[in-house]
Amino acid sequence: MKRQARVVVLLCLLAMPVSAQTDYAEEAGFGMLAVLTNVVYMPAKVTYAALGALVGGIAYIVTGADLEAAKGIWGPVLGGTYVVSAAMLKGEQPIAFVGPSSESPDNGVAPLAPLEEEPLS
Repeated sequence: MKRQARVVVLLCLLAMPVSAQTDYAEEAGFGMLAVLTNVVYMPAKVTYAALGALVGGIAYIVTGADLEAAKGIWGPVLGGTYVVSAAMLKGEQPIAFVGPSSESPDNGVAPLAPLEEEPLS
């Protein structure tokens, strides 16, 4: 009798709807999509960063050890996102292939004013 009661309880528990299954399936889907995206994205980003680091080093040498010229290349090239997450694919976090430049308005450099056109007479 106890065994039958356990089987009935187990079947009732298994028959109950679980709302977390849809969330789990969605999360698993985004996780798999993130893995597949990173198979392509990560090698591309690492190659871009490595080549940019090399170009920045060449710029440093060619400009006579001008560190600011090299940083102007290294900042955007070495910055940014290296791994894409599920939250990024959902749009909850940004994906930045290129990092911030040293001339961004956040660094105290004023942006250029737009040119005003003179009317033709």
